[in-house]
Amino acid sequence: MKSRTMVFMLALAVSTSFSAQTPLPSGAGLAANYAGDNGIAANPAVLFHDNFEGYSGSSISWSDIGGWGNVYGTLSITRSAAEVHAGAQSVKINHTSSLGTHGADKEVAGFDTLFVRFYMKFASNFPGVHHAGMGTRGGPTGELFTNHTGTRPNGTNFFTCYLDHLSPLHGWQPPEDSVPPGWVYDYCYHMDQGSDYGDVLTSRGTLNNTYPFSTDFESRPNVTPQRNRWTCYEIMVQANTIGQQNGRVALWVDGVLVADHPGLRFRTLAAIKARYISLSTYSSGYVAGQTLWYDDIVVAKSYIGPMAPGARVKPSLPVAAGVRNGENVTAVFHDIRGRTVCRQKLEWEGERTLATMNRGVPNGLFLMRVTGESGPVTVKKNVLR
Repeated sequence: MKSRTMVFMLALAVSTSFSAQTPLPSGAGLAANYAGDNGIAANPAVLFHDNFEGYSGSSISWSDIGGWGNVYGTLSITRSAAEVHAGAQSVKINHTSSLGTHGADKEVAGFDTLFVRFYMKFASNFPGVHHAGMGTRGGPTGELFTNHTGTRPNGTNFFTCYLDHLSPLHGWQPPEDSVPPGWVYDYCYHMDQGSDYGDVLTSRGTLNNTYPFSTDFESRPNVTPQRNRWTCYEIMVQANTIGQQNGRVALWVDGVLVADHPGLRFRTLAAIKARYISLSTYSSGYVAGQTLWYDDIVVAKSYIGPMAPGARVKPSLPVAAGVRNGENVTAVFHDIRGRTVCRQKLEWEGERTLATMNRGVPNGLFLMRVTGESGPVTVKKNVLR
């Protein structure tokens, strides 16, 4: 699978490891305690959260990159209710030409095990693309911009696990995989892979319905998600113990375990940990209808599970001096070290109160620089709840 320009990353961690024989969780996870994901970023197991509510412009860009470390292609911010999973905003990707790659990457602290949950929706006429999903790359620190496509992992450089969809447009997929967006599968770069371009690990094993890496493997039916609806996806990556062949990757769809791949070798050095996360799609040939959406990403140290029902909370903030009621107001939030956490346009709730959308910022003390149409920039400390 030759996606030469695609950078696979995706990171998150888990403090608990699972052996090949250990039953994996399913159904409700830590997200069950946070209706609408409100406050989920404050959970100590959560490493990263982006619900795309904090972007004030038309796209995620280098001038409005949020918590990501890299962005490429076009990640449009849509505010159409029909295109949003929860809250008021989501990311929309619309492929309009061949060889199009769109995505964002982030480096986090390295972990041996990680979970990444995200929501994705495909257009009703979506025909498939070469790659569509999210994934994790393991490696040393400082390699956010490194692309290992077409390289075999040697135990000391990297590994990649990407929750993907086996597009019917490929032409080499099994004939029974005929309905877009295609089967959910793990596109995996590991030490024992059969191709320079990684392995296609399906729910049934491999493309020929075998699994050569472990006798503990349990075959499951292949799953094709529905188009034109939001689907909850989750991927777990567990790096192997050094000297053992016990790495593991698991995939969930709407809280149901659909694939479990044990017995993998990812590394020979303990420093090679899962530390990069990636939201990415890649089209190797344009076909009309290649439009999809992402929303509500959570990266954590334990199983996350689907979002619990509930509306997004709008925390209220006292209005800053020098800002008149009703005028357009923007705010930039900084942490105690002066680093920008997010930017957003604020909404009025009465004459002296501004409302902010939950944007995945951890609870804590922030410096808020507010700019109104008539007033000067003001500085105010606020605790987000």
